[in-house]
Amino acid sequence: MDTVILAAGENVRLQAAGIPPGKKPLLYRDGEVLVRRLCRQAREHADGQLTIVVSPRNAEDIAFATDPYNPRMVVQTTAYGPTHALDLALDLRAMSSNGVLLLMADNYIKEWPFPGQLTSADWPKLSVVASNDPALHPIDGEGFFTDDRDSLIRWLGPLTFHRDMYTPESKSWLEAFDNIAFDLHTVLPGQVEDMGVPS
Repeated sequence: MDTVILAAGENVRLQAAGIPPGKKPLLYRDGEVLVRRLCRQAREHADGQLTIVVSPRNAEDIAFATDPYNPRMVVQTTAYGPTHALDLALDLRAMSSNGVLLLMADNYIKEWPFPGQLTSADWPKLSVVASNDPALHPIDGEGFFTDDRDSLIRWLGPLTFHRDMYTPESKSWLEAFDNIAFDLHTVLPGQVEDMGVPS
């Protein structure tokens, strides 16, 4: 299973706290930089190609932070959004697998939510949490992405899927995973955290 880490965002919410644009993946938590920790965890749980989508603002810093894990770096030169960033990663012919593990670089994963090495039996699977945070994408009770902002089921952590389940050039996750029902995996409190919100 190949891993894609999306790290090209401008971290608009954190700019008010003094974090420069594009630097959110470089936040330090429990002795480790977020994006470096995700690379380590991806190497432990997925055996395919590791790709990080970065921005021109953070490419050099992320390359330095993740160098021990030898990721493939893709630069999203214009911030068109996360689905466009994923398009760039999936367009690489060097990807070795049809299985994709998708991680967000602003996630802190204290404890990996899935046991062992990921296989085809682990897709499509989505880690969710009960939350009303508007920054987290709502999911309905049957495992579909939704626009229902009142849903308290929110996408928080790792997502696994087969490449054929993804619709490229989509404007939203709802459109990108249209009609795909995910096996919802509820993470425990503190197991996965969204670090994109000032505390």
